[in-house]
Amino acid sequence: MMRICTVSLLVCIAQVVYSQGTCISPTSVVFENKCFEVFETPSTWQEAEKNCSMFTARRTLAKVSSEAELSFLFSLKPNVSEGMWIGGSNTTNEGKWMWTDGTTANLSSLWGPHEPNNEKGNEYCLEIYFKEGMLNDESCDGLRPFVCMEMIG
Repeated sequence: MMRICTVSLLVCIAQVVYSQGTCISPTSVVFENKCFEVFETPSTWQEAEKNCSMFTARRTLAKVSSEAELSFLFSLKPNVSEGMWIGGSNTTNEGKWMWTDGTTANLSSLWGPHEPNNEKGNEYCLEIYFKEGMLNDESCDGLRPFVCMEMIG
């Protein structure tokens, strides 16, 4: 494929690779036509989302659409004992969970016991909680590693 690039060579290479249906990052892992990449740098939820979309607007904090996908994300567990940010929040409407792409997050079968509980009235962001093996609502200001996602193709 011949392509003329007016930006940096790295971005041009990434565009060509992405258009051919593979992940932009060589450290990403593919599951069901999605590329996932874990970042171990502890970040707030907002910082994590910003970091995910920094390279390309197609990359966001991960969203979970099935128990199989949640199990896969658990297999990517970084070297932490608590949790890892993914892209769900209810910051605009308490009780209504949304993904960062604006779609509704249907999570009923994926929550941990007694979750979501909005403990202390400030848990509006979604994490994979490794201690219970499920999803948990957490304060968006907590520092966690995070997982980014991008669709292939």
